[in-house]
Amino acid sequence: MTDVIENSLVSASEGGVSRQHRSPLYHQILLVLRQQIEDGLYRTGDRLPGEFELASRFDVSRITVKRALNELVRLGLVKREQGRGTTVTARSAPLSFRATASGRIENLRDMGLETQARLLAFDYVSATANVAEALEIQIGETVQRAVRVRSIGGEPFSYLISFVPERIGRSYEAGDLDASPLLSLIEATGAVVARAHQSITATLADTEMASELKIDIGAPLLIIRRVVFDADDIPVEYLEANYRPNRYEMSMELNRVGETTLFPVPFTGDFHSSD
Repeated sequence: MTDVIENSLVSASEGGVSRQHRSPLYHQILLVLRQQIEDGLYRTGDRLPGEFELASRFDVSRITVKRALNELVRLGLVKREQGRGTTVTARSAPLSFRATASGRIENLRDMGLETQARLLAFDYVSATANVAEALEIQIGETVQRAVRVRSIGGEPFSYLISFVPERIGRSYEAGDLDASPLLSLIEATGAVVARAHQSITATLADTEMASELKIDIGAPLLIIRRVVFDADDIPVEYLEANYRPNRYEMSMELNRVGETTLFPVPFTGDFHSSD
């Protein structure tokens, strides 16, 4: 295990910091060490190399290393004790979510039962152009908006912003979202959720997302934009789900049909997504 740690740190020091990069050197070192803790190269109770050793490996000053280590302390990942050095106290990503492309609507609802959501905002707003297009309504129409942070094992992994038409949103209160998945509340109105369309791309964390997800401002996120339709093919929800990429994985199996076409083959396992 020690050899793995040593070799990994050497590789990180050779390619992990750059004086040409606009990010400060201490922050680059912080990210390298934090990633190694997340990857399990350093486990709870392990000691990090000393300041002088890290300074030599990263080719920086001891002051720069000390600042990076102090940031790890602030994040609650390590503790520093005189005479004992720097010890890992926790992994920043003890749990993650893995999604498989099973294509079952029911699994979107199951997600809400398997994780914990904290409601940040519940209000009624005017639909912006992108929300109106997704819900097939007029720009400026009133929609119900909910902002939530979803966690697993007490660790946040997604920042959710959902919009539903006012006629549906008026059927439940903010407190209902603490007890039931949003899809269940939508179906309680008599709507039958039939299908969903979603796209996945990348985005950057703004100030609020960074604070709630415990990441840096501007850190990369995966964003899933989903429109849910009822049995009459009318949109009943538009969701923007922002995921920490180190805590979310989507897996898909592809199968060849004929000579040119590849298509997803449903998994038999659970599909974990956000709502």
